[in-house]
Amino acid sequence: MLSDRAAVNSTDGVDVAEQNVVFNYRQKGDQPLTANAYLINEMIERWAEFTTAPTNTELPGQALNAERRIVFGGSIEKYFLWPLPGGMSADLLLGLGEKSTFAREATFNTIRRSPVGAESNAVDFSVHNPFGYAQLDFKPVPWIKLTGGLRYDFFFYDVNDIVNRVGISPALAVDSPKAGLSVAPVAGLDFFLNFGQGFRPPDPYFELSFNPHLPVSKNATEEAGLQ
Repeated sequence: MLSDRAAVNSTDGVDVAEQNVVFNYRQKGDQPLTANAYLINEMIERWAEFTTAPTNTELPGQALNAERRIVFGGSIEKYFLWPLPGGMSADLLLGLGEKSTFAREATFNTIRRSPVGAESNAVDFSVHNPFGYAQLDFKPVPWIKLTGGLRYDFFFYDVNDIVNRVGISPALAVDSPKAGLSVAPVAGLDFFLNFGQGFRPPDPYFELSFNPHLPVSKNATEEAGLQ
């Protein structure tokens, strides 16, 4: 419960409704083929109290961000394992997948969750994201493992900014490499070095509708340690 003296709007909050259907398959054996498919239908409404226009005191401070989206996709993955001469071994993971999103997102000025006026921003959009990846692990001796991997993603956008009457269809691609070294000189002790590169695609509602030329943001992580 909120105190009557709390410095928040008691009508702020979130309503969420979501339905998921998921299918998973895994082949028997130590070199399985796995697959998954999913369908997600969700509605998210967020009411937040903040000053939408500091210079215009006639506008309410609360705003509603309403989002409706359908997401579907899936992936298929195959694992290979090879024992090699001299106690060496290698394994390979290959995967392909696709994710599609169809959504409408809008913002309204509100008072106690009731809209005041028309939408201040509204965007219909779709995003298609096909991707593929591979990872190879190699053990020259049983206590050393070398890892290398690469993932490649494509993003095809269709963004329709209803309020500003702007339509854009950018296409982006990004690669994400990874590498690692693990050394276990004695049982139960592992020294490791890892490098990985991740990314965040531009948001079609908050970013692309205002700047259609935004690239994919990338970040790199380097770590070393023992366990």
